[in-house]
Amino acid sequence: MKIELNVPKLSAARHVASGGILDLSVQQSDDAPWIAVDGDRRPLWTLERASRLPPRLAEAVPKGFVGLIIGRNIPKDERMMLERDSLSWWDLNGSLHVDLGDRVIRIEGSPSARGPADSDRQRRLGPLGTRAAQELFAGPRGMRWSINELAERSGVSVGQAHNVLTSLERDGIVESVGRGPSKRRIVLDEGALLEWLRRSESLLRRPTGVFSYLYARNEMDLARRAHRAMSDAGVRYAVTSALGSRLWGVPVMTSVVTQIRVASSDLGSLRAMLSLPELNADEAGRGANLELWTDTGAVGTHSALERDGVMVAPQSRVYLDLIRLGGRYADGAELLREKLLD
Repeated sequence: MKIELNVPKLSAARHVASGGILDLSVQQSDDAPWIAVDGDRRPLWTLERASRLPPRLAEAVPKGFVGLIIGRNIPKDERMMLERDSLSWWDLNGSLHVDLGDRVIRIEGSPSARGPADSDRQRRLGPLGTRAAQELFAGPRGMRWSINELAERSGVSVGQAHNVLTSLERDGIVESVGRGPSKRRIVLDEGALLEWLRRSESLLRRPTGVFSYLYARNEMDLARRAHRAMSDAGVRYAVTSALGSRLWGVPVMTSVVTQIRVASSDLGSLRAMLSLPELNADEAGRGANLELWTDTGAVGTHSALERDGVMVAPQSRVYLDLIRLGGRYADGAELLREKLLD
């Protein structure tokens, strides 16, 4: 059996080598996407999987086309849902399911070739590696990055910057151009980089912080009051989550509690220094409108920018924090993601 794919995304093609699917060959051309199984060629409709699949996906596939969902880690429940809707999927970790209507092909990758190696690698990179990857995402599209430049912009060591670029190149997300001292890296696919960051973030628990309260007319008034208090105390901070997204021009939702990342590991002492009232666990659920998070690795504060009179975390960090909060926050994250990849 021979399966051929013509797909428009270079990042997908580059993952074939690590996918381990011997019967699959991938090419790129100016032709519209197509799939051929043993010479039987069909038009192809493709979608790169984000953190969750959009509803009523099958209805978007034109009649006569094979609908193919491509992702670096497609969970079992999503696979079953896609198969129920007669859709095909390609997990770039090594598995493929193709539904041609009159024929179904299934190739399962070996468990040892999938997920854990990538997860372990990203976990070892830690928050500093995440900060460097966020800086890559924030840079101009098509920018040629040197290791030293990434290290300088993100405030990490040259070794850490090298590790991040090497990992992303291994995953087909960045590409090397040039040699020796003139060697540079280019981000090939911003969507793939954001998904790489999301996968890394999914290994972490929801941030835990301290809850408090500030008298304010609304969330922007609260943020500005917090800004004055932090500035007077000389504390670096960055608004994130729902209000952070609003400050970046995407009002995903109105949140009762505003999350702020702060450059402090002793949140209790910081709360007292800022003269913020202490709320116990029961009170936090009812009366809090402010939650302070320790900004581990300075992922929010290092490259924070001022918008509307307050400091806001980088766009990718705001997106990742929405994902980590889960629930309706994660739903809102998809609206922000659309803007980030526009």
